[in-house]
Amino acid sequence: TIVKKISPNAEIIEAKNGMEAFTLTEKMEPDIILMDIQMPIMSGYEATAAIRNNPALLHIPIVAVTAGNIKGEKEKSQVAGMVDFVPKPIVENTIKSIFEKWLPSQNKRAESSNGEPKSIKSDLGATDPGRNHFDIEKLQEYLGDDPGIIREVLIITIQELKYSKEKLFELVQKEDLIGLNAEGHKVKGSALTAGLDAMLKIARAIEALPEFQKEEAELLLHQYIEEESVVTDLIEKYLAG
Repeated sequence: TIVKKISPNAEIIEAKNGMEAFTLTEKMEPDIILMDIQMPIMSGYEATAAIRNNPALLHIPIVAVTAGNIKGEKEKSQVAGMVDFVPKPIVENTIKSIFEKWLPSQNKRAESSNGEPKSIKSDLGATDPGRNHFDIEKLQEYLGDDPGIIREVLIITIQELKYSKEKLFELVQKEDLIGLNAEGHKVKGSALTAGLDAMLKIARAIEALPEFQKEEAELLLHQYIEEESVVTDLIEKYLAG
């Protein structure tokens, strides 16, 4: 969504895992790659190393995108062969500066034919306790003040949170610690971008679980389910208004 706002004519190629990212890069040779670090099958580091092993692909700038520890992962991404680093939450101005730096011939954003976007007014006041669950002002800060983009991201957020609820339930039943950590990381990225502070705390706790203990895992799952319901209700009310 952010890329399309900055560069409306951009063609976006999406990969579901690191192996697919490597395969698509060989096939399509994109102008720039935004590489997630934590991916299944092959991590962002491994995918980058594979790409850098092909001399024909050395010219492609690869930018790391992660919600992890900034200092540690920034150093690892540089060693792997990435040229830049974008921490989550992803802010529009950060992506714009990345494009201007690594795609100098494409650094002019097309102006909207409808003029300046209308501001989105938050129904959640500064003292509203609901802001701990859903802070629209944070989302506007990250993505800009375009009503269409805000709406699209919120709809996707609801869908992703619902999917993660089902996935977390399955992982707890399987006692899959690695899967829980990975899903917690994924939810953390969504919560950071959408301004979901309470959900962010739960996601971080899931991501940081050092070992599988059924009671603790079930408690976090219960907290997630309750918070997902609250967040979904707040977002749906916002979208309806």
